[in-house]
Amino acid sequence: MVLEGAEAIEDVRQKHIGAVENVDDIAMVQYGPAYHQIKLWITLYPNNTIAANENEKMADAMVRFGGNWKENLEEVSIGGKNVYRTTPNGDFHYFWVEREYVFYVTIPHTFQGRAHEIITAIKA
Repeated sequence: MVLEGAEAIEDVRQKHIGAVENVDDIAMVQYGPAYHQIKLWITLYPNNTIAANENEKMADAMVRFGGNWKENLEEVSIGGKNVYRTTPNGDFHYFWVEREYVFYVTIPHTFQGRAHEIITAIKA
């Protein structure tokens, strides 16, 4: 565990341009060595409706931000999950909603061949 609770929420607020709202809790986890880490953010919202709305707001914010965030953003199906995927900086970023959680994971090229396995293993 890298960060959790109030410390993780504040970290996310500092790194985002838009408002970070309605968050009950965040956990941030990193797997692997620094040169090719898989990073996972798990955000808990009060309910599934708010989580779904916040997930869509994140996708909309990437479109407004532009650049590779916008150009590479697409919605794909992975293991029965509707997942957004983008590649703003070379690593693959995936995010989706499941129940009252939004999951956001970055997967470096090294593990891109295992993205389906990684994403389907993450469950609410």
